[in-house]
Amino acid sequence: MKKEVNITQKLRQVINSAMSAILVALGFASCSDSPWGGAVELYGTPTSSYHVKGLVTDESGQPVKGIKVSVKPDYSKAILPAIDSAYTDSKGQYVTQKNYGPGSPMFSRMIVIEDADGEANGGAFQNDTLREKDVELKKVAEGHGAWNEGEFEITANAKLKKK
Repeated sequence: MKKEVNITQKLRQVINSAMSAILVALGFASCSDSPWGGAVELYGTPTSSYHVKGLVTDESGQPVKGIKVSVKPDYSKAILPAIDSAYTDSKGQYVTQKNYGPGSPMFSRMIVIEDADGEANGGAFQNDTLREKDVELKKVAEGHGAWNEGEFEITANAKLKKK
């Protein structure tokens, strides 16, 4: 005798299996105590806070005033708005406000340096982009809790070339 399978029941089994696999992939299966004891596994994203500071000079080492320095997301070639920006002062120095984000401070971020005033303040300069390998990352405060990695200071100095 051949057993007949109800189509609705089979479809429900497939959907339940697929949903279980998706929830496991998202981490929901590990959000509670293990039945065998041990530590609780957490689900979430580590965060950190940071500010960016630095010095912008021309090729001869002279400070450049009026240069816009922006912290931007670095996702492929997408044009996204800046997270924060600051302008250099008469000494070529800048500091951004404290920002918060997922992961380490340079995770998917770049620092874009743009000549915002053209010929003023020493001439027209080429724009530049700094990434993780171009900056110094210093931890200035420990994090608290399981997901806070702490506070960081990013030093991003740039030497701009004239156009």
